Amino acid sequence: MHATRLLGGLFLGLQAAWFCSEQSGTSRYFCWAPLHEHVFYRIDARRGGVPLSDAQIQRRYGRRGAVYIATRAQFWELNAAQHVIDTIAWREATLPRAQRAHVILRYRINDRGTQAWIYTP
Repeated sequence: MHATRLLGGLFLGLQAAWFCSEQSGTSRYFCWAPLHEHVFYRIDARRGGVPLSDAQIQRRYGRRGAVYIATRAQFWELNAAQHVIDTIAWREATLPRAQRAHVILRYRINDRGTQAWIYTP
């Protein structure tokens, strides 16, 4: 019985350490609380020098919580910007090298200054 309590305590301690680490990071995965971060972003992806349309980008990266705002020509979602970055990087990494796109993600968190992230195959 002592070993199971020790194992349970170790498991809870690791969860607490992970939680504290994620709270101070950019992604905040599995933080047991809602994340209220408005992310406005524009994805410019080119495959073989040819730009992908917004519809192609939406299909390619599949951000289900994203809403396209036509008047701003950008996407919006209530999520961490790092989640968008992780989705793009993961998707591109799963494709064969010849099908990968050069991606520039321009985003603003809570309508602050614009930041950029670049994926190069």
